Amino acid sequence: IDFWAPWCGPCRALAPTLERLAENLEGAVTVRKINVDEAPELASAFSVRSVPTLILFKDGQALSQLVGAQTELQLVKWVGSAF
Repeated sequence: IDFWAPWCGPCRALAPTLERLAENLEGAVTVRKINVDEAPELASAFSVRSVPTLILFKDGQALSQLVGAQTELQLVKWVGSAF
């Protein structure tokens, strides 16, 4: 899950990378986006303090969290660590 905000520059910079990741890993990974301004209760429930924050889930369980813009290679390695 990508916790983001429309006013966040790093969030906007990360968006195309996440789109490519979703396309490249289609069937294995689903990328979801949550606008923290529209869903502050979800952001709070997952202790999101800054954006972008990415949380990796597997089988309904949060495995790990990344904060800040990431490269595509970093994201692929991060997701790969869950398999």
